[in-house]
Amino acid sequence: MESLLKYGQVGLTFMLVLTLLVGVHEYGHYIVARMFGMKVNAFAIMMGGIRDRSFATDGGGSVLRSTPVWVVGLILLVLALVGGLEQMPSLFQVGMVGLAFVMPVWITRRIGKVYQADLRESLKPLATGYMVFALVALFALRTEGSLNNYLALSFFGGWMGVLFAYYKPVLGKAPEQRMGEGEVVTATGDTIPVQFRPIWCKKDKNGTEFSLLALPLGGFCAIAGMNPDETPHEPNGFFTRPAWQRFLVLFAGPIFSLLLGVILLTGFVKSNGLPDGTAYIDSFGPKSQADEAGMLPGDRILMVNGKKIEAFEDMRKAIAATPKNEPAQIVVVREGQNIPIPVPTYTSPESEPEYNAEGLATGRKAFPAVVGVVLRFGSRPAGWGESLSEACKLPGAMAAGLFNLAKQPKHVTNNVGGAASMVAATKKATDAGWLGVIRMAGLLSMSLGIMNLLPIQPLDGGQMMVSLYEMIRRKPMSPRALAVISGVGVLLIMLLMFTVLVADVTRFTGG
Repeated sequence: MESLLKYGQVGLTFMLVLTLLVGVHEYGHYIVARMFGMKVNAFAIMMGGIRDRSFATDGGGSVLRSTPVWVVGLILLVLALVGGLEQMPSLFQVGMVGLAFVMPVWITRRIGKVYQADLRESLKPLATGYMVFALVALFALRTEGSLNNYLALSFFGGWMGVLFAYYKPVLGKAPEQRMGEGEVVTATGDTIPVQFRPIWCKKDKNGTEFSLLALPLGGFCAIAGMNPDETPHEPNGFFTRPAWQRFLVLFAGPIFSLLLGVILLTGFVKSNGLPDGTAYIDSFGPKSQADEAGMLPGDRILMVNGKKIEAFEDMRKAIAATPKNEPAQIVVVREGQNIPIPVPTYTSPESEPEYNAEGLATGRKAFPAVVGVVLRFGSRPAGWGESLSEACKLPGAMAAGLFNLAKQPKHVTNNVGGAASMVAATKKATDAGWLGVIRMAGLLSMSLGIMNLLPIQPLDGGQMMVSLYEMIRRKPMSPRALAVISGVGVLLIMLLMFTVLVADVTRFTGG
């Protein structure tokens, strides 16, 4: 029960952090758009909505009791969690089969009955979801994946299909329809209007509807006239403003994300301090011979094989460079005395990414030599100015790392992560306490800002490049060129999503 509550805490923390980061990013767009007098139709946190229950009285199918679905779903979730936490593969796989296949098929068919669709039509979205992730499995795993790999991909595919089925009425809504409005065509050919409502909403005096939606999958700021194909001449709309104003509105989102990251990490550094270049033994690993060699918790590690140790990377490299069948020559400081201690190394039982001399992943896994000690590093107090300076260095370092990955794309899967990686980072952060959560939120906010500056449509950076083109050429980009750029951008975004999905599945399911 304690483990289940812990994972519940991690999930809640993840949702709150994601909501905060996206909200601040979108608020940047909103505040600058309003500053230039643009009309903002809606500002929403999260995505999707809750289907209006009046749908049942407007000609739709009957709303079925959901209690059996919740009960069975909870039982399967408990089986999967207990099987995973207690390392019981059969129990885990039974739960995952139910969550990946039984539940999506059951729920999708129930949705189809409400929308008065026949069996074939109601299961089409689910088939699409499974097909997408089957292609991912085909190209990413081939025939080398484990059963857990395929179950994880099927789980994602099935629940993506459920979302497609639930929101089918609004996926192809007409331009003149408001957000959350749509319709379904029943098996008999009748058209039924469908309304999705937010959890909470309020409209201000400028006509902007502020709302909290249902799914923690992002958020949006709907500026009037942003789609030139639908409403290019919307009064006070996006495309009625000069290109430089549109550029700044788009730029504001990433800038707000970066500023939030700097603020959070400045607070983290001020509270946590900065490394002072000292490393201490905190504890020993399960196969460690370091304690038998004479090392003690609290010893300060001064040198390994003649190299000064100031960071974990220094220790890792020095131990890895130890000649085979020879002990690592470690010097520790204890009670003011420098004590040399030869410590036998052994091969780590766990693999980790291999890095080259430049610090980039080679794409291979390695079992490095280790001595089996867990380190903690000393810190010193930091002033506000120094904390701010350290926080401001991080966006540049992230951008440089992204540039290095672009130069060596084969290393991408070892250095990126998607939703599963973010949840894992959230668990690690919650284990470290509130300072860990602040650090994680700051880093994620900076990552959100930098990724959105990439010159790819439909990201902010891609749209900024279009505005910049108009500023330089003093004329709009041709619709044909814009369509080509948008199409290429969508393909690149899909490739990125594909890559992080493969990286997550491989990383967390043992592929």
